[in-house]
Order: sequence, then C-alpha cells, then structure tokens
Amino acid sequence: MNFAIEHTHDTSPYLLITGRKHTLKHRLIIVESGLALVRLGKQEYAVEAGHAFWLPFDCLVSTTYLPNSSITDVTISARVSGRFSKQAGFVTLSPMLKATIAQLRGNNSEEYSQTLKQVIKHECMTLKPSPTLSPLSETLSQWSPTTSGLEKEIHLGLLVREARKMKLSGKSDELIANALFGGQVAQFHALYQALIES
Repeated sequence: MNFAIEHTHDTSPYLLITGRKHTLKHRLIIVESGLALVRLGKQEYAVEAGHAFWLPFDCLVSTTYLPNSSITDVTISARVSGRFSKQAGFVTLSPMLKATIAQLRGNNSEEYSQTLKQVIKHECMTLKPSPTLSPLSETLSQWSPTTSGLEKEIHLGLLVREARKMKLSGKSDELIANALFGGQVAQFHALYQALIES
C-alpha cells in the first residue's frame, strides 16, 4: 500500500496551470479556499471552496488553480483494487472522509496512516460523481476577455491564463497586451510577473 494512496495539501500565491493530460491515478480534488478550474473536454468545471471533484484513472484533464487557493489532493493508484467510479464530477464528501483526511494530515505514524488510507479507499469507492455544471461553471463557459460577469480576481486569473497560452504559442507581448489588456503592455507584464511563477 506504500504510495498507493497519497495525500497533499498546498497553497500557492501563483496561478497554477497544468497542461491537458491523462490522469495516471484516481484523483480527488478538495478546495479548502479559493477556486480550482477543471477542464474535461469542452466543459470547464469551477470547484469552489468547500467543494470536491473526482477524476477517475485515465481521464483527459487540465487544471487551473487561482492564486492563494488552498487545495487538498488525494490520489489513488490505478493498481489499488476496488470499484471506483469511472465518472468524473462533483462529489459530496462524507463526514467520515473529511475527518479521515484531516487525521491523515496531522499524523506521523506509518501504521496509523495505513489504517486511515484504507478508510479513504473505502469512502472513495462510495463517491457518486455528478457532471452537472454549477452556476459558476455555466458563467465561466460564457467568459471572454472583453465581457465578464465574474469576480475581478477570477477574471484576472482567466486573462493571465489566456495570456500565458498566447505567449506559449509565440505571440508577442504587444499583441497579447492589445488582445487582452487594452494595449497596456506594462499592466500585462505586471500581472504576468505577479501571477505566473518564473
């Protein structure tokens, strides 16, 4: 069971973006604070604070974590036997699963950790993911750089993510600033340097 079930908890001051790739493990993303964006196909799911999202093994996904988001990530190796859901989507965590993850975070005993991980495995097998878009997810699907019904922090995060995509495809800073920041190159540079880890 060593490394078969792993658990991390991180908070980053930066905008964190992963490229689209297949998951190598089952994955449970729990947002403690901030916002995670999970893209599956053409749909992007907004996972808000207090919510969780299940990703099964071999799921094609990309994720974006807005700055200062606090995320707990539980991964379960595909080799772990059990009937885990093959459907991605929002999940409701049982009080038992929440308490077990909290216990695991503060525990140093290897033997106790293994017991806790068995509980996590069992609880994750009972998850019933729902692919239904939340209201914020629906708003995100309508987002464009020029119109936004989103909070300023989310809008800026999406602008910088779009700028990064353009930058990686070889677009000049001037072209990016014109397309996304009203021609303000200095504003683009300041936001990009503040939000993207160099």
